[in-house]
Amino acid sequence: MRTYLLPPEGNLYKANLHCHTTVSDGEFSPAQIKAFYKSRGYHAVAFTDHQICMPHMELNDEAFVALTGIEIACGIRKSSSIHVCGIARNPKTKLKHPNNPMNDIAKMNAGIAKLNKKGFITTLNHPRWSGISAADIAAIQGFTNMEVVNGYEWMLDGYGDSSACYEEALRAGRKIRPLATDDSHHKQAPGEPGYEYFQGFTVLKAPALTYGALIDALDQGSFFASTGPMFQNLWLEDTILHLECSPVRGVYVHGTLYSHRASKVVSADTITHLDLDVSKLSDSGYLFVKIVDTR
Repeated sequence: MRTYLLPPEGNLYKANLHCHTTVSDGEFSPAQIKAFYKSRGYHAVAFTDHQICMPHMELNDEAFVALTGIEIACGIRKSSSIHVCGIARNPKTKLKHPNNPMNDIAKMNAGIAKLNKKGFITTLNHPRWSGISAADIAAIQGFTNMEVVNGYEWMLDGYGDSSACYEEALRAGRKIRPLATDDSHHKQAPGEPGYEYFQGFTVLKAPALTYGALIDALDQGSFFASTGPMFQNLWLEDTILHLECSPVRGVYVHGTLYSHRASKVVSADTITHLDLDVSKLSDSGYLFVKIVDTR
């Protein structure tokens, strides 16, 4: 029996699902952000300005979708600052969220619940940079996704890689999905130190480039996070994981326990397709598939 980890049909659409504009503390206007990302082959951007959700449907065209979003600060403590992004299922959604610190888990969860109730798809942002512990992640409820890469934090202070936080959450039984984003803020030119654009992206597989189709892909988990490599097809048939991808050097598949790992690494030649026996992961609660490209 075949289980598709990416839908067999549809197109791949590249998106940045976390960015800031002049609506809050970003230095580019929404129109400039669209032009910037579209010039680099992106099909969608979620405009997630701080504490305010503002539609930008005037930016939509046949090759670009502006997703309506917001980022809220829903927990500020001495050791951490917890941020959550929401992407609205309804593109016309408008919302202002008070910028008051909520310094306990119950209030943090209430902030996430508010977004969920208003029809947002919620993401826990940059947990490593935020200083969120494994215990915090276990206690914070209601979010669907977690950022595993955040370009701004990567360039800011080296804390942009939260993949270990994500894998800890998987091991704890959380059913959440990974995103890679830029969290872009500043006017910069390519090559400048601390360049925060095009560092991480999310690829959604959908039948068409429409707002509704991209939202459905987010809801259904039909996407993957990346800093470069591209999955093309991915399915599980019995105990064989079938993979088709852009040229990569390594494929790693992790499961619940240390002993639950299957990996294939090729150093001399690149991999574009692979059938990998993952039978020892049969009792794992998840498969975490990572590919490493030639860079």
